[in-house]
Amino acid sequence: VISAITGHSPAGGCVLAVASDNRIMAEGEQYIIGLNEVAVNIQISQNLVETYAFWIGQGLASRYIMEGKLLNGKEALSAGLVDELVPLEQVLPKAEARMQQYLQADQEILVNTKSKLRKDLLGKLDLNAENSLKEAATLWWKPEIRTKMEAYVKSFSNKKKG
Repeated sequence: VISAITGHSPAGGCVLAVASDNRIMAEGEQYIIGLNEVAVNIQISQNLVETYAFWIGQGLASRYIMEGKLLNGKEALSAGLVDELVPLEQVLPKAEARMQQYLQADQEILVNTKSKLRKDLLGKLDLNAENSLKEAATLWWKPEIRTKMEAYVKSFSNKKKG
């Protein structure tokens, strides 16, 4: 899976990116990526923490998740969250070229190699997601969490109007 990042990628966009094999992002200060779940009062799963840390390291992952840090392209490249920064019009062609490269490889060898490269990560993942979903759903619907989330959305909306 290759992510061609051509816009804002906080939260869910970042989740899709860290689940990818490669991430190619458009250059420009207007594009951001990161996990801001804690900042907006959304429960983050252990699997997401582990996957994020796989790409950028445990220390940065801890700091960035707790801060809700959204990185611009240069920061994301430096941290290892994205693999390449290119002009907007080159993002899709670069992603397609990378995909063609992967398609040329023997698929069994590619899958086996990827499994070996991610052995430590795979060993850390909780493959029984039922508990994580219950935890997230319980917290999602707590009245005080909903109030905080609504306040965050309202503050964001007010910034756009101002």
